[in-house]
Amino acid sequence: PDCDIFTFKDDNIIPSTLPTDLTRPYLLVNIGSGVSFFQVFDNRRCERITGSSFGGSALCGLLLLLTKARTFDEMLELADKGDNSNVDKLIGDIYGVDYTRIGMKMTAVASTFCKAFSKEPRSQYHLSRIAENDASQTSKPPFSDADICHSLVFALFNNVGQLATLQSRVHDNADIYFTGPYVRGHPLIIRTLCIAVRYYSGGEKRA
Repeated sequence: PDCDIFTFKDDNIIPSTLPTDLTRPYLLVNIGSGVSFFQVFDNRRCERITGSSFGGSALCGLLLLLTKARTFDEMLELADKGDNSNVDKLIGDIYGVDYTRIGMKMTAVASTFCKAFSKEPRSQYHLSRIAENDASQTSKPPFSDADICHSLVFALFNNVGQLATLQSRVHDNADIYFTGPYVRGHPLIIRTLCIAVRYYSGGEKRA
């Protein structure tokens, strides 16, 4: 069946088609409850080469446990509003500037959820506010549901992008396509996947 194809160029997500110079076999990454990686040789032949259990269901399960979001759409909506720098440790938190020696910007994630580990848990935060009879409500918890959603959505799809890049190198695929029910043409997901491929491949692979 026909499907929508998008590409990421100059930091913009634009509708696309299969390129005329598509190199076969290409790598097709299906992101469902888990993640499967396929080599596609032609319209009739493909081969599954590997997979990962850490896919869309793991993301939804974790966010159901950690936030008030009940559906994947709610999780994506919150992720769009969140700021992962409130919960993730960034390169800028360590060095204060871009780490140009290894080509990492200060906004790059150095450690997912690291700040959650070092900050007062939200449950304890609320209990302490009650104990202090804090009626002013001027202080804020260290991070929000939206921040958690943004952090985990980025972590999962950045990881998938990295795995896809590694597999494309092993199997010599120039082109990588992502599909599946957990991609959905969502801008944050597409951007994360494409930037991950561009970064980890040094710009050699197309996504």
